[in-house]
Amino acid sequence: MRSVILAISSFCCAGAYGIDIDSIPVDRRITDDVSVFQSVAAMPFMNPALKPVEKPYSLSTAKAGYGSDLQSRPLCIEEGRGERKFFFDAETYIHSGASAVWGNARYENGKILDLRLVESPDYHIVAPYAIADTIGGDQNVERYIFGGGYAHEGKLFNWGVEIGYAAGLYYRNVDPRPKSITGKLDVGLGIAFRTGDYLLGPMFRFERYRQTTDIEFVSEMGASKLFHTTGLGTHYARFDGTGSNVFSDYYSYTAGADFYPRVLSGAFVSGRMAATAMRHVIADLNKLPMANRSIRMASLMAGYTSRGRRWQWKAYAGADAVRIHGKENLFGDPTSGSYPVIGNRLAYADNSQRMYAGGCVAYAEEKWNVSAASEANYSHRLVAYVDPRREWRNDRLDFKLDMVASFIADARWSFSFSADMEFGSTVKSALTGIPHSCTDPVDEKFRKALREDFSNATTACRSAGLSMKAVYSFNPRYAVALSPAFKHTDYSTGIIGNEISCSLQFIF
Repeated sequence: MRSVILAISSFCCAGAYGIDIDSIPVDRRITDDVSVFQSVAAMPFMNPALKPVEKPYSLSTAKAGYGSDLQSRPLCIEEGRGERKFFFDAETYIHSGASAVWGNARYENGKILDLRLVESPDYHIVAPYAIADTIGGDQNVERYIFGGGYAHEGKLFNWGVEIGYAAGLYYRNVDPRPKSITGKLDVGLGIAFRTGDYLLGPMFRFERYRQTTDIEFVSEMGASKLFHTTGLGTHYARFDGTGSNVFSDYYSYTAGADFYPRVLSGAFVSGRMAATAMRHVIADLNKLPMANRSIRMASLMAGYTSRGRRWQWKAYAGADAVRIHGKENLFGDPTSGSYPVIGNRLAYADNSQRMYAGGCVAYAEEKWNVSAASEANYSHRLVAYVDPRREWRNDRLDFKLDMVASFIADARWSFSFSADMEFGSTVKSALTGIPHSCTDPVDEKFRKALREDFSNATTACRSAGLSMKAVYSFNPRYAVALSPAFKHTDYSTGIIGNEISCSLQFIF
């Protein structure tokens, strides 16, 4: 894996020599790139065919640094208290005539702190089905991420293709000793036909994800009991204490269409529909297919963008809807070492909708630019489990504001300063069907974890962040930068979160 990352990093650097360098000085390209205008309403650029109109310049970066994102106690019990890590990252975006090439490679090495109950990583991906115990602890983590793509602008249409892969290794050196391996393949392609001053066309994306977790115990004091979660604090009681090796895998298919201006200004519309199917299997029970999960997703975004020589602005609105269903298989008595499937039941549902609107404005002079973006969104989520009947409801309003100011001080030095603020509050919430206490100590731990997760998800939160980038340019082509950042978040439940990072970058 590391050799692959080094190869992609070399490609990023080689791009500076094999393809024409932009005539725009590197310090100006950097100040343009940190503008919030680039990251706002970016759904259309999920279509590889639209990548050539994403940016009017080329830019490549290689950086190494350290990051820590920790809370005083877990915000979500199943995902731990946060993580700290060292990382190396290389990415490139290059224009070459009528083509655009982009790529990225990233390596992370760190630790997830205070992971309780659930031992499976990427819980937000596999939820609600995971392997769990009542001990938990920190987990070491290594991640490898790389990908790239190519797009070409033709006389009649654009086309583009991209591919990416992410792998993870998670483990602990004390009992219980989970070892988890994850892999995610992502392939996308798109076509955009020229219709006057606009590009219009479909995009398709395929994802394959697989996660395997094997838990071992080497202590002579015995092994702790393992559980298989099924959502909202429940677990599949029949298999309590059995099955220490599980895997989850899913296939996801996304189709969409985009309408975007190929000139400086115009309206844009993007739509997506996706279908995902996942199965959760207890491998050491003769590959018992415990549960299946399906996801249906639809999203739509529309807006207008205007890009002038000095002024740029963008306004947009959109909506998302996600429908998740989980089915548990029912099994007969084991014969010949296997459990026959005799039926299934729809036991879990997680439905959510979100509506949002936002905008961005940017102003640039020869030596400096400023930009600001804001977004407000309203979300509704209803989660239900059939038996025992439980429900989680949360209607929430969130608002965020991002501001960036950049200036070129002289022929060598340039600086960028960023500030962001977020505020969120629940409009209406309810958690029903949860007993006030349990006589079984294990069920009591799951019950308390669920109530704590709900309390943290429905509380008011406030955050503020600051970051800067100090850039030293050797010449118009090459520069180095130091980029520290800090973000503070507090929740009404008393949780405090602090996120810090610092990286040294080589930019060209």
